[in-house]
Amino acid sequence: MQTQTATERKRTAGKQRRTRLRTLHDFTLRELEAWVEERGYPRYRARQLFHWAYQQLALDYDAMTVLPKAMRTELAGTLPISGLTEVRRRITDDGETVKFLFRTADDHFVETVLMFYPDRTTVCVSCQIGCAVGCSFCATGLGGLIRNLDAGEMVSQAVYAARLARERGRRLSNIVVMGMGEPFQNYDQVMRFVAIVNDRQGLGIGARHITLSTAGMVPFIDRLAEEPYQVKLA
Repeated sequence: MQTQTATERKRTAGKQRRTRLRTLHDFTLRELEAWVEERGYPRYRARQLFHWAYQQLALDYDAMTVLPKAMRTELAGTLPISGLTEVRRRITDDGETVKFLFRTADDHFVETVLMFYPDRTTVCVSCQIGCAVGCSFCATGLGGLIRNLDAGEMVSQAVYAARLARERGRRLSNIVVMGMGEPFQNYDQVMRFVAIVNDRQGLGIGARHITLSTAGMVPFIDRLAEEPYQVKLA
């Protein structure tokens, strides 16, 4: 049986990514308002969708009973909520750390880690599948970069983490983009992710509670300084 080379895997991933369905988690609120209006629904339906996606943390349209049944049926067939499927989760003996493994729509795997501290609840989000930087201390780059994650795939990681935190009576308070990948090599999607999770009508994570862990790329640090979000760097 023939196996794909790293280059072939990247080409395949690129083609699959271009055909990936857009998900609810990909939208900003303003974009979602325009999207529902284009389909003949009132603008306020977008705010209801946003509320259920990020305040209620719903991953199934059937749970969104505030929406008409016909709309829920249409959405279920045209706009998936998330592009990730949880494969497994592993919990440390003390229960303070949970590692999620997700499968993407194009059959790649993404890791996410949720950490419970006495004073905060933090999720470590991945921004790429693989990595091109190749830091000596990190195993992620051993297979090279397969592709960037879209903002919605990053948002989904945070939503899954927020759901588990809520089950434990906690609120997700901090996000660190410190999983697989280099945030500055996926800059536009990472900043889009920041905008969605920072939205008060979304997860409402304060910008100063969001940290980007980078190998240090000065042009992007300068660019970040011009952004309206005062996120932290590590």
